[in-house]
Amino acid sequence: MSMTQKQKERAVKKAVKKMDEAADCMLDLVAIAHEHGVKDTALEGRFISELRERAGYWDRCTWWKK
Repeated sequence: MSMTQKQKERAVKKAVKKMDEAADCMLDLVAIAHEHGVKDTALEGRFISELRERAGYWDRCTWWKK
């Protein structure tokens, strides 16, 4: 299925927003875990970083606009 440029722009914008929201939700979960004494949240931290990195990549990249 081929998307129009407008559809691509909407899809990327929506995905970037959702990745940022997911990272924010994961931060909330990490805070809850720490509140209850769980110290080993390194995997969650890495996941949050990777989500933010991917969101930033898609927000900045232009190759899909061609």
